[in-house]
Amino acid sequence: MKNFLNVLLICLCSSYILSQEKWGSYNTTIAGSHYTIVEACGDSVELSSGNWYEKMHIIAQGNTIEGAGRKVNGDSVFYKSNLLDNSAPVLLYDYSVEVDDTINGNWGEFVVTEVDTEFAIGKDRKRITMESTFDGQIDIWLSGLGSKISGYLSPGAPMFVPDFGSEFSCYLDNDSGEYYYGNQDPAFCMLVQTSAVCMTTSLDDIKVVENINIFPNPATDFITIKIENGNSENIKTQLHALDGTAIAIENSDGDNLTMDVSGLNAGIYLLEISQNTYKSYHKIVIQ
Repeated sequence: MKNFLNVLLICLCSSYILSQEKWGSYNTTIAGSHYTIVEACGDSVELSSGNWYEKMHIIAQGNTIEGAGRKVNGDSVFYKSNLLDNSAPVLLYDYSVEVDDTINGNWGEFVVTEVDTEFAIGKDRKRITMESTFDGQIDIWLSGLGSKISGYLSPGAPMFVPDFGSEFSCYLDNDSGEYYYGNQDPAFCMLVQTSAVCMTTSLDDIKVVENINIFPNPATDFITIKIENGNSENIKTQLHALDGTAIAIENSDGDNLTMDVSGLNAGIYLLEISQNTYKSYHKIVIQ
């Protein structure tokens, strides 16, 4: 029986095939539930000779996270949360596992109970079903797509209230424009509803917008966007409906910007805040 440890794994490869993919998932933390978008950028960085990582762009809890990356080496997917530090990558997925293999990760021990195939995004893919030895929770991996239960960055962390966890929403292949929903309702997929794109700037670019405070949220008449601990020049904000339509656009060189939302229908909107090449996205609720 093979045993795969999700720690201290480093892999060097001579070439790297870039892709552009996007995953969505719902996550529950002590601060409540939020939607997470993860993108593989199709843009790489060489950490050492022959050691290439694809940069990833993550939007979680209304914050944009840069500097993470992944490496695909055969059946294995390695992940680093910060390409700028000296931490070792973790083994996020190993699609070579078979029935009765044990997987030890950050979320406990799982045993592979079934291996078959499922058609998704143009081809039959290896499907790996596994069960937690602790509480019997099920996770399912699809080769090349990640966990269809927990979301791409949270394999082995299925959602079960009131405990913390993650729940897969949908996957988008940017090249083909094809979506994969697994067993989820397409209505819960927010990937088509955001204009989020991967950063293509170098890793040492300075992000001058560091802390963004938006209040009140939910709002009825106005929302205030406060920039803290950063350069607040050339700030541009755009409020979008969920179909991507721009509702309002504001420009500011000050630390505080107030946007009038009194004429909007109640519902959920997406606020895009940009400064030069840096962007972040925030869910706004209008009552």
